[in-house]
Amino acid sequence: MFESLCDTVLAIVERWIPKKKYSKEIEYRDELVEFIRNELKRRQHDILFSTPKKHRVKKEAGRAHADIEIDVNKLYRRLAQTLL
Repeated sequence: MFESLCDTVLAIVERWIPKKKYSKEIEYRDELVEFIRNELKRRQHDILFSTPKKHRVKKEAGRAHADIEIDVNKLYRRLAQTLL
């Protein structure tokens, strides 16, 4: 599950081209977050024979170590299940 989501997100990021030049990094981040959200939603609508999955895409908040987080709680839960 995580590997396929990771591959999907990497493919989406590789296709992203900023709409304009920004003066701040966070403006690029904000545009990229929206692009990832929209692409993940679009890909879910294209699924024919299974239940679409909802993905949580959010910007950095507080003391987060990443600029963009995707399905963080699902990943932690899956890692915990694997390690136990």
